[in-house]
Amino acid sequence: MIPRTRWRAALRVHVAAIAMLLVLAASASGATRYAAPAGAGAEPCLLASPCSLPTAVSGVASGDVVHLLPGTYATTAPLIVSVDAVTIEGEGAPGPEIVYTPTNPTFQALIGSATSLTLRGFRLRTASTTFTAALVLMTDGAIQRVQLRNAGTTAALVASSAEVRDSVIVASTTFDAAAKIGSGALTGSTVVADAGGTARAIANLSGPASVLTIRNSILRGSDFDIAVNRDSIADSATLDVDYSAYRDGSIRLPGVDVTVTE
Repeated sequence: MIPRTRWRAALRVHVAAIAMLLVLAASASGATRYAAPAGAGAEPCLLASPCSLPTAVSGVASGDVVHLLPGTYATTAPLIVSVDAVTIEGEGAPGPEIVYTPTNPTFQALIGSATSLTLRGFRLRTASTTFTAALVLMTDGAIQRVQLRNAGTTAALVASSAEVRDSVIVASTTFDAAAKIGSGALTGSTVVADAGGTARAIANLSGPASVLTIRNSILRGSDFDIAVNRDSIADSATLDVDYSAYRDGSIRLPGVDVTVTE
């Protein structure tokens, strides 16, 4: 039988350890930062005093969530996320809308230069027909229930690696692809670039041994629906497409070192 004093001491140790774990878990999960269309609050962007969208995004730390309250957000400068594991999410359906009217048409609307960026539940578009940059440029992350619409001349999404699910990606380009993904997956999504010319719905920008999986998606381009572009002759790529709608003969391949599973 354990003496009562030793039992109480052990209990205190366990309670202290659990409390420490809860504190660490809370700090690891990050903070929720709130943005509103007319937000003018200061840090730390609380629900009771939400910030503007640029303030909410520019002040993020790793693990933070930027929560967009309903409404339409107007922005003229890029939103830049340079720390890992950040989430930008919208509230409600179909989600808040971000309208990007760039002062410089060569600047992307949203840039994720770090890893594990998650975009979820909002709409992002530009109506500028002179826009010459990708709407979203990201290194690595996930896109869920997002609508991207680029009325400019280039792609709506460029990502080195991305998991895209239940989203709509549309570009008015006549020579580019609506979405350009190095490796990752496209699931339950619609991707369209049908303004004419040599536009493609999706392009797999193959790096060394890149793999792109497409499932339950609709793909439509003016030229090819799917294209694989190799960065160098040494690159290889695997394209795995199933249960998706695209036209027969509408996959463009560069030649050797590309494996296609349909």
